[in-house]
This record gives sequence, structure tokens and C-alpha cells, in this order.
Amino acid sequence: MYFFIGGIFIFQYCDNFQLINTVFNDCGAGNVGGGLALMFFNLNTYLSGISFYSCIAAVSGGGFHSTQGNDNLMVVGTNFTGCGSMENGGGLRLGSAHNGVHIVNCVFDLCSADKGGSLQVDTANAYVYIAGTNISRSSGVTAGGAVQFDTFNVNSSLVGVFVVDCEGTTANGGGIQLLSDNTHIIIANSSVSNCSTEGNGGGIYVGERNDYLLVQSSEFSKCSSQGEGGMYFVTF
Repeated sequence: MYFFIGGIFIFQYCDNFQLINTVFNDCGAGNVGGGLALMFFNLNTYLSGISFYSCIAAVSGGGFHSTQGNDNLMVVGTNFTGCGSMENGGGLRLGSAHNGVHIVNCVFDLCSADKGGSLQVDTANAYVYIAGTNISRSSGVTAGGAVQFDTFNVNSSLVGVFVVDCEGTTANGGGIQLLSDNTHIIIANSSVSNCSTEGNGGGIYVGERNDYLLVQSSEFSKCSSQGEGGMYFVTF
């Protein structure tokens, strides 16, 4: 039996929150955050050395769900293995109103969700930086086999992000889907390989109104789609 919200649920005003070297194993929630759910306002959050194993949420964030306001979130050296949700972010889901997000040296493996098999970001007026992160064997049904962004007025950087063996069912973006409005996107020193989808963009799908898109020093290989763009599908 799973509770409404998972292993740890924190909802309060707090200036600083840290969670270090902690394991969540086989946790579940009937709503959000199978392992961990944070709903804060006006704080700095730091997670390091966390492991989420086989954590499930019915709605969002199979491992970790964060909905915070006016804050900075840093997730470092954290593993998500075999996590899933029915809707958004099988491993990690970041909701509205994060000022700055850093996801560094993390690993996602065998995660699944409807949108963003491993990671889903839905925020505005923020900065999102993902670096040194590996995502493998993940699947999304309708959007983003590995990663899905739905953002407004956000500067996004994916640096040293490696996506392999991910798939979308009907999703646009077998590996990565970026839906952004009024946004700057940089993808550098990254790779997407052996990803596929029945939709468009076997490797990467970029849509909406992006002000700036830069792909630099990256490699894309062995990706396919049954729609348009075996590797890329870009629309502005």
C-alpha cells in the first residue's frame, strides 16, 4: 500500500535544507514523490549522494518530486534506478518556480514515465544546468524518452549529458524533448545514441519558440524515428 505522498514529505517555509548519503528503496506514493517530495518556499536545497531504487509515484517524480518557490536546488552525485511514474518524470520531476537548478554527476537508469522517462522539468523564469549526467534504458510514452522540458523564459544548459538506449512510444523525442518558449538552450559536449521513437526526432525534438539554440561539440548516433527527423526535429 502506498501513501498519498512518498517516503519523505516536507512542506514548510525553510531557509536551507540538506540531504546527504541517504537511500530510498522500494518506496511509493499515490500522488507525487515516490521516494522524496519537497514543497518549499524561499530556500536553498542541496541533495548529495542520494540513491533512489525502485521508487514509484502515481503522478509525478517516481524517485524525487520538487515543487518550490524562489529557490535554488542542487542535486549532486545522485542515482535513480528502476523508478517510475504514471505521468511526469520517472526518476525526477521539477515543478514550478525554481530560480536556479543544478543537476550534476547524476545517473538515471531503467526509469519510465508518460513524459520524461527519467527527468521532467516544468518551470519558468529560471536557470537549469545539467552536467556530467548519464541517462540510460529509460522510456517515455507521449513525450521525451529520457528527458522532457516544458519551460518558459528559462536558460537551459546540458553539458556532458549522455543519453543511451532510450525510447519513446508515441513521444516526440526518443532521447530528449525540449518544449520551450522565450528560452535559450545550449547542448555541449554531450551525446545521444541508440534512441528511437514512433513520433518525431529519434534523438532530440526541439519545439515551441526558442530565442537561441546552440549545439556544440556533441555526438548523435544510431537514432531513429518513424516520423520526421531520425536524429533531430527542430521547429520554431
